[in-house]
Amino acid sequence: DANGNGSVDIADAVLIKCYILNPSKYSISSQGRANADVQGNGNGINFQDALAIQKFILGDIKSLPVN
Repeated sequence: DANGNGSVDIADAVLIKCYILNPSKYSISSQGRANADVQGNGNGINFQDALAIQKFILGDIKSLPVN
C-alpha cells in the first residue's frame, strides 16, 4: 500500500513508477516506501516492486511480503 489508502491496487504500482521517475514531483511517505518495497524486501523501491504489485493484483502471485 504505497499510497496509504488501506488497499493494494494498481494506484500503488502507478505511484511507485511515478516516484522512481520523478521523486520531487511524486512523494511517498516513509511508511508508503516501506510498504512499497515488496520485491527483494529491503533493497529500496524499484520497478520490480511495481511489477510484483501488478502480478499480485492479477493473481499471478499469491502474496506480498508484510512489513
